[in-house]
Amino acid sequence: MTVPTHLPLFPAVSYDETIEVRSAQPVGALLTHLRENHALLENVEVVNLYQGKDEKKSYKLTVRCTYRAP
Repeated sequence: MTVPTHLPLFPAVSYDETIEVRSAQPVGALLTHLRENHALLENVEVVNLYQGKDEKKSYKLTVRCTYRAP
């Protein structure tokens, strides 16, 4: 038997954000920081990671952040 759960009052909102990150900074640490420091953040995931041929010191990271009010 399935136990019904309540539906959220507000829909989730997702944003994609691209940031430039130093190569020495691990992605996992950045994702952990985002998850732990934003109360309305329901989910964060990596959408794209790009490092050009000439870019040795940094890379572009696109993350999708999903927010939901309680």
